[in-house]
Amino acid sequence: MYNCDVFNIYRARPFVWSVIALIIGILLACLSISILIPTGLVIVGAVYLLFAQSNKNILALWLIILCSFGWFQYSLELLDRNTKSKIAHTLNQQEVIYEGIVREINSVDYGFRLLVNNVQVIYDLVIYKNDIDYYVYCKDITDITTSDTISCSGSYFEFSSPRNPGEFDFRQFYHRKNIFGRIFQDDKQEILSSQNNSITFGRLTEFVRDYIRKTYTSSIGGNGAGLLQALILGDKSKIDPEIKSTFVDTGVIHVLAVSGLHVGYVLIILLFISRILRIPWGWNRLAVIVGLLFFVILTGAKPSVLRATLMTGLYILGPVVNRPVKIWNIIAAAGFFILLFTPGYLFDLGFLLSFTAVISIVYFYNLFEKILPVRLRVSSIKNKPLKYIWGLFLVSLSAQIGTLPFTAIFFNRIPIISLIANIIIVPTIGVIVALGFIILMLGWIPGIGFALGNAAWFLAEIIFTCAKLFSAVPFAYFDYSSPEISSVTLYIALLLIIILYGQKKLRKYIIITVLLAASIIVWHQALARSYLEIVITDVGQGDAIIMKLPEGKSILIDAGLRYRKRDMGRQVVLPVAKKMGIKRFNHVILSHPHNDHIGGMPSVVSAMPVDSLWDVKSNYNSRIYRELLDTLAHFKIEYYQPQRGEIHYLQDDLSLQVLYPDTNNLLGLHNINNRSIVLRLVHGKNSFLFTGDLEYEGEKMLLSFGNCLDSDLLKVAHHGSITGTTKALLELVSPEIAVISVGEGNKFKHPSRITIDRLNAAGAEVHRTDFEGAIWLRSDGEKIELVKWK
Repeated sequence: MYNCDVFNIYRARPFVWSVIALIIGILLACLSISILIPTGLVIVGAVYLLFAQSNKNILALWLIILCSFGWFQYSLELLDRNTKSKIAHTLNQQEVIYEGIVREINSVDYGFRLLVNNVQVIYDLVIYKNDIDYYVYCKDITDITTSDTISCSGSYFEFSSPRNPGEFDFRQFYHRKNIFGRIFQDDKQEILSSQNNSITFGRLTEFVRDYIRKTYTSSIGGNGAGLLQALILGDKSKIDPEIKSTFVDTGVIHVLAVSGLHVGYVLIILLFISRILRIPWGWNRLAVIVGLLFFVILTGAKPSVLRATLMTGLYILGPVVNRPVKIWNIIAAAGFFILLFTPGYLFDLGFLLSFTAVISIVYFYNLFEKILPVRLRVSSIKNKPLKYIWGLFLVSLSAQIGTLPFTAIFFNRIPIISLIANIIIVPTIGVIVALGFIILMLGWIPGIGFALGNAAWFLAEIIFTCAKLFSAVPFAYFDYSSPEISSVTLYIALLLIIILYGQKKLRKYIIITVLLAASIIVWHQALARSYLEIVITDVGQGDAIIMKLPEGKSILIDAGLRYRKRDMGRQVVLPVAKKMGIKRFNHVILSHPHNDHIGGMPSVVSAMPVDSLWDVKSNYNSRIYRELLDTLAHFKIEYYQPQRGEIHYLQDDLSLQVLYPDTNNLLGLHNINNRSIVLRLVHGKNSFLFTGDLEYEGEKMLLSFGNCLDSDLLKVAHHGSITGTTKALLELVSPEIAVISVGEGNKFKHPSRITIDRLNAAGAEVHRTDFEGAIWLRSDGEKIELVKWK
């Protein structure tokens, strides 16, 4: 019998407090403090534990040890990841000889992609035998299967960190999976393979996965087969991108992630099989857990599946070991065991969404049952269909309450229609998942397999149609620029109010705290200074500059190139604008009609409202330029031709000056670069000069403005080419900051060393998009600062 109240509180939910301690340790490890500190704390704690005289001390030391272990474990993971990242950086863009074991094989548009576990990579006579994975891209894989050892040569590329604000961090995403690069096989050489004919667990798993793919393809086909592959295997590669987009817009993209729903159906099937086989009670639970673990491996051990499987395993084991089942303890235990071995999962979006969703459902669904009027409580509704629909709505609402901050932060979007869409789509997904498992068991029977396949196809089409219809509903979602800390804090505070308001003793303190916090936030917003935001995006070898003015208006200068699958308007400009909270462009400006400046513009003006487009109309004739003009006409966007010497007052302390070209002399300018629109933006005491791709000939005409060209920032012309940015121009501009928009490793060898030397001699602080990614500048009218957005 324990007499310590604190110890009894811990005893009631031991894993809740244990996982909190572990998470604190993992977060502390992010401070990059030496791992000697947590090691020392563990040793001191272990020694002191020997002399502890009370349960309270034992508990405190146990939590300290857990915290230190989390710190120690994640510090080691970060150290290991950093070491492997340095190796990937050393090998980047180099020719290497590799040897590794094939873990996965997937088909891609131009051949195959193999996930390979490294045996050795050789570069410059140095052999790297680190335990890393990398992708190998090749055109042919004749007779290569999983678990085979392959060797060949190719070009190694590391994953790059985000190049623009709002861009997904593929580098961190793959590094957490221990994948540290891509090798593109040398087409002149054939991959050598050494077949492993022994039956390995990896080969068995891949055989099952391949069987499932082929079964769904033959019985259902098309997008229906792709949907089931995503639902059963977690493989979304065969789903049409447009369908994915409608799922995102509808807010039901979560159904494509293998999670608790799927684990629940697997559990039902396994329990059914164990009953048929008459496995004794107790042992049948262990057999089910083994089956669930195989399902985890089959789906790639994603955090959501791990969470659901651990919770299910603990739930069904409780009666076997004669332990009471407590839902909060089970949720915490699942998180504890995952983070104990893979602490990096704490920062995985799948982990965060999965756990916040289930925590929110458990808490808020029960809270709704207490605080809603009796008539609206699920338990009080007698009509079963209505009860089911209303219950599902509250489950969806409960999940969204918890996941809302993450969807706003990571996706810059808050779904609204999902609350209704989930009522229809989620149950249908449940039925099609069940059908998917039945097809795997009975699909080989003639007639039955055909009928089941058609039923699955029909349900899949219903899901696709519903998603498309819901995504087209006005206000199905609204975009939300990256929330500030104050917004997230306010949201969390509101949740705490809801949670604690039922405590009458605390009610008056809650009200006072809320009023105080609201006052601070309101005054902070009221007194906050407004800024001019300029992002010179990284669109490779091209230009795209986005400006958000202090009073909310926005300007876009150019939109990068479009080439094959690369559309910088769609892939860069729109996501960055979304990140900045821009929902319409008041002015879109074409510096000149070359593809590397206007290629992405049709996608931009098609996807986002535009008030006017500025262009010095010329006789330039290209497919993309004609397409853009047709798009303008289709959307009835105002077409405006600026004149040299114009000044547009955008607000009291902000003006846009048109310096070049003179439209009367356009016909004499045969070089399209020298028809570039040159603009000078003035914000208070700060000034910015944008020069397009202007070259020597155009610069000579620009020099007539003399000291009026003086600017704090210069967007260097023509990607830093030697054909522009003369010494004479720099003497008049005298920039403090110079930004070069240029593609990494471009074939033109831009920027020129001579241009860089000129800029350095002029005293400019040079920034390059090929080195730094997007350059984000902020002006308050007094000074210009560089924003650290990474």
